[in-house]
Amino acid sequence: MAHSFRTNATELGFVYRWTDSSNGMYYLGSHKGSVDDGYIGSGKLFKRAYNKRSECFEREILYIGEHYQEVEDLILKTLDVENDKSSYNLKAIGWGGCRKGIKRSEKTRKKQSEVRLGMKFSEEHRANISKSLIGGCRRKQAIKDISTGIIYPSIKECCETLGLNIKTVRHAFWKYKNGSPKAPSIKNLEYV
Repeated sequence: MAHSFRTNATELGFVYRWTDSSNGMYYLGSHKGSVDDGYIGSGKLFKRAYNKRSECFEREILYIGEHYQEVEDLILKTLDVENDKSSYNLKAIGWGGCRKGIKRSEKTRKKQSEVRLGMKFSEEHRANISKSLIGGCRRKQAIKDISTGIIYPSIKECCETLGLNIKTVRHAFWKYKNGSPKAPSIKNLEYV
């Protein structure tokens, strides 16, 4: 079953399955190109596990040909990878990852949560995370425009009033947590 937004060109690709010998989990995917071009895979959970212990993964080529995307979709749906706890795949369709505006299903969120539960962080790593969050964006804290003296009750209201991009302002406050942001459009803003 071809999708209109996927290429249907006669270029060759392949379908592969990576198996993680440390826990028996697998990841299915496809790629346009050669089996020997160095492509690993694009799934978030798979890449995280592969980057931690690549020596535990073994790849098997399931198909080579021009219909690699259709074959991948068929295998993913047949194996019902979304509901298979031994699969790193989050969706039973081969295209795209988590796209903006598309909500993850309860099953997908649960699967991601289960994977995160097994992650272990050193005390040093945890301390670094805590340190990086200190002084970051405080959504409900008031912000003062130094040039006018106006105090806004939150970063959201400040951005709406001044016509600023909220993500840019949040990032600027996080980046310059020890002082006022240096970006020209927001250099006059500070937390109260």
